[in-house]
Amino acid sequence: ILEERTDKSDVKRSIGNIQFDYKVHFLPDLHVNVNLGYDVSKGKGTIVVPDSAASAYLRSPDAKHGGVNNQYLQKKSNTLLETYLNYVKDIKFIRSRVDAIAGYSYQDFSTTNYNYPDLTTDGTIISKPSFPFDKPENRLISFYGRLNYSLMGKYLLTGTIRRDGSSRFSKDNRWGWFPSGAFAWR
Repeated sequence: ILEERTDKSDVKRSIGNIQFDYKVHFLPDLHVNVNLGYDVSKGKGTIVVPDSAASAYLRSPDAKHGGVNNQYLQKKSNTLLETYLNYVKDIKFIRSRVDAIAGYSYQDFSTTNYNYPDLTTDGTIISKPSFPFDKPENRLISFYGRLNYSLMGKYLLTGTIRRDGSSRFSKDNRWGWFPSGAFAWR
């Protein structure tokens, strides 16, 4: 079956990322970070199975010939925007260090599948798609914060909070809170 099937495709893909980190001049302990990224691809191809192949012989009672001669095309994109503020301060007179982050993240996933008629090798249409394309999409959005506190380099306290949302869930249950905390002694 595998030797009788020809499935040739051409895929083009581009991946890119750029990140900016800015030190705020009037508050040198504060940094602003912005990260932008993308991943896009386009794949197209053709599947051919001869009408003499057992797997594709007279696929429909109305077909004069069997076989497969189908095209496909898919486009995907994944984009990302993430930005956060980072504040780090050593407080020498109480032998402490504070490291705090507050941020936002947005990620968008999109796929477009183009639907073509199901054809035999002689061009007979076995079935037509109901829709010319299918475009599933989903998004992830997050708000987050973290605070690390160190006293004398010996006692460590960490607290984090996230608020994440996904378009994959119903509108009533799209968002969730995710807190955590930790204490350590060195």
